[in-house]
Amino acid sequence: MPRKRPFVLTIAGLDPSASAGVYSDIKTFESLKVYGLAVPTANTLQTEKDFIKANWIPTEQIIEQLQLILDNYSIKFAKIGIVEDLQILTKIIDIIYDKGINIILDPILKSSSGFSFHKEDNYRQLIDVFGKCFLITPNYNEITSLFEHGDIESEVLELSKKTNILIKGGHNISNIGRDFLYSKDKKYTFAPKKTDITEKHGSGCVFSAAVTAYLSRGFSLHRSCLKAKSYTERFLNSNKSLLGWHK
Repeated sequence: MPRKRPFVLTIAGLDPSASAGVYSDIKTFESLKVYGLAVPTANTLQTEKDFIKANWIPTEQIIEQLQLILDNYSIKFAKIGIVEDLQILTKIIDIIYDKGINIILDPILKSSSGFSFHKEDNYRQLIDVFGKCFLITPNYNEITSLFEHGDIESEVLELSKKTNILIKGGHNISNIGRDFLYSKDKKYTFAPKKTDITEKHGSGCVFSAAVTAYLSRGFSLHRSCLKAKSYTERFLNSNKSLLGWHK
């Protein structure tokens, strides 16, 4: 009998280029030997170069699919990507949280091409839902948007008392590729091992999906982040185009 793979859930958008969102997550899950389940939140119109728009899937359909998945599979970790608004995000988180599932939230505020998914006035309200998440994985630009009127370091350390925070450093010009994990008001740094890498569409999705996969396999949070970083660097270094290969 083959060893069973743990089930992992992703709730995110559908990217026709298959390099971000649900498709990217499923590729990452499969590569890392976990079984990926998915609930789509949007049909997006995009390529690896341009994001044009998101056609949001009705909330009722999202919830129906989510309930069906949760009723039929044993899931310990679920990742959430783009969601239309804070109200829907809160509803999704509440349903998953009540099932005792660990939530990894990738709070995507803008696409890599600059498309905004949420109004800036609502950014601070996102912080209210973080307490029900096991881990949030914003990139550098997203964390600065969330805490633009305060001292980012002290704000993040304070928030880390409520949830774990992995800040992805790919957009930080002064610290390219250097990621930071904040957990229970402690800070850990993950320095890049590779520097000759090429930017990839969906690399943030890959990183957070890889962390989710490793967590579901029983690795500690620190170890999961370390292994996920290594996996993401291989993805970034896979070729010279914006479309990465999973290997």
